[in-house]
Amino acid sequence: MPALTALALFSLALDAAAAERVLVVSIDGLRSDAVTVELTPSLAGLKARGASTLGAESLEPTFTIPNHVSMLTGLTPAAHGITAADDPGDLVVDGTILELAHARGLKTALYLSKAKLRLLAKPGALDRYVVSAQGASSEAAGALLQDLEDPAARWHLAFLHIAEPDAAGHGHQWMSPEYLEAVREADRLVGRIVGRLEELGLRAGTLLIVLADHGGAGSGHASPVPEVRRVPWIATGARVRGGAAIGRRVHVHDTAPTVLRALGLEIPLWMEGAAVDEVFEAAAARALRGDADSSGAIGLGDALALLRRLFAGEGMPCAAAGDVNADGAVNLTDPIHLLGHLFRGGPPPAQPYPECGAGSMEDELECARGVCP
Repeated sequence: MPALTALALFSLALDAAAAERVLVVSIDGLRSDAVTVELTPSLAGLKARGASTLGAESLEPTFTIPNHVSMLTGLTPAAHGITAADDPGDLVVDGTILELAHARGLKTALYLSKAKLRLLAKPGALDRYVVSAQGASSEAAGALLQDLEDPAARWHLAFLHIAEPDAAGHGHQWMSPEYLEAVREADRLVGRIVGRLEELGLRAGTLLIVLADHGGAGSGHASPVPEVRRVPWIATGARVRGGAAIGRRVHVHDTAPTVLRALGLEIPLWMEGAAVDEVFEAAAARALRGDADSSGAIGLGDALALLRRLFAGEGMPCAAAGDVNADGAVNLTDPIHLLGHLFRGGPPPAQPYPECGAGSMEDELECARGVCP
């Protein structure tokens, strides 16, 4: 895992934070087809009010520990190297979003209902760390709710793990009555948390992401079949589009960069996941030529945003801003032009540059707003 000291040199510049705080809730073993209005009314309500997909994908190997490490690091198991299902002992993971946020002065919290996920709790990276003594998610969720009550204890970024659906799936098979009851209880816990956020007046400023590490089939989840790979991924709250279906393919390791994006923190270049930007309400596009990532400045992040658009199909708020050489198209010549300007003293982007408003992009390509902010 790359050292944190390298982040200042290799990071993407971001726009203003979308959320005052972020809570990520992982419901272990939750299959997508278990998310229904009848069975999970709380999750169904979040889905109706937020942006979601029931076709997100777990990563191989489809085990709890590798996918939770991916969730919080933005790396695939092949990259972070943690691929086993068994308790890793004293191993500790570097570079989680909890560590990155804590390093930037934000208050972080980790609430676990499985002790084997303690590898996510790097010493010095957390302001609050709770592991349920009995493996009961209600205990971990109760600690989270208790911390919400105290303004001095409230976190900016928290992660909650809910274990019971996975345990019921292994013990009684996925989609059995016992499994479905465990899913209902997980949904009730989520509903309690959402309700308390609302009562405390914190809901509007909180981004809530609910997802699963894997599903299951029969009594296991080792085989990468659709019942195992397909998981829900639901975002709701601060600046999230309401009732929106996420069109792109989402993987669990896309969660980490999405959280950093929402908090206004840098996304390290070593992260393999991509922020699910389409869940957020579109900010006004910036009419600054070359500002492909809408950060308000020209830099390496813009070249990377262009390359991701060209080769990964990612969108950008204003395509005209990515037309660096003003030839009426976004193609490979644009990142080449931009990199030549940044690192070899080549010609600058066409107007409007170097200041917003020095020219017009109103009629070029697609752009939500062709004037300067």
